Amino acid sequence: MSVPVKVHLLGKDGSVMEVRRFDLSPAYYHRNLESVNTMITKLFNLKGILKLFYKDEDGDMVAFSSDDELATALKYIKDNTFRVFIKSS
Repeated sequence: MSVPVKVHLLGKDGSVMEVRRFDLSPAYYHRNLESVNTMITKLFNLKGILKLFYKDEDGDMVAFSSDDELATALKYIKDNTFRVFIKSS
């Protein structure tokens, strides 16, 4: 089953500049940060390294930058949607 992904592009002040949605199949995202990063980069037409974040149970923005951290981030799917926040550098 696909997982809906909602990606929020954050401005320098932390405000949401743009929101996009897409679906990822389990085979595509399963512990593969590079695939998720490529999809987001293409979706927003961004260049450079992205800083990816998710919100944990305390509402903290937690950075993730490895396959293992992506696996942890996927545990915080809320309302059947994986919410990702990005900052480009």
